[in-house]
Amino acid sequence: MDRVFLKDFDGAATRDSGALHQLRHVLRVRAGDVLLGFDGLREWTLRVEQAGRDVFEFAVLSERDAHHGPRVIVAQALLKKHIGNGSSKK
Repeated sequence: MDRVFLKDFDGAATRDSGALHQLRHVLRVRAGDVLLGFDGLREWTLRVEQAGRDVFEFAVLSERDAHHGPRVIVAQALLKKHIGNGSSKK
């Protein structure tokens, strides 16, 4: 299933020129095709209802939050400066 970033998806259509180019010329999507759309926060399973010149219209088949991967925590340990007893051996 093709996946496409939809910057300004309003729940039914997109008019974003980058998404339109990707859908029309790269993926060659036609009415009736099913694809996965996402905006970074949500993902939708979409069926293309109309592939127009300036707008693509979709039927939303399902929707979910896009944050489904593992949670990553980064930590750094600070090293303690070694302090001697003040005597030096030569």
